[in-house]
Amino acid sequence: MGPEGNIGRARAGYRFDNSSWVQLDVLNLFNAQTNQIEYYYLSRLPGEPIGGVADRHVHPAEPRAVRLTVAARF
Repeated sequence: MGPEGNIGRARAGYRFDNSSWVQLDVLNLFNAQTNQIEYYYLSRLPGEPIGGVADRHVHPAEPRAVRLTVAARF
């Protein structure tokens, strides 16, 4: 596991000619267990007060992913 909060990316590619290439991307390179974004606002779920509840909302980072792109122009 990499440093918390460090969601690194890596990219390597090769262009065969002017019209075709291959590219490899690694997202969340260090597989960081962190939140991609955190914010604070009022929200209301069923059963909560009419005025809502002020709370911290988060979106966790996606786990490490690898993406391969092969492209060509005709």
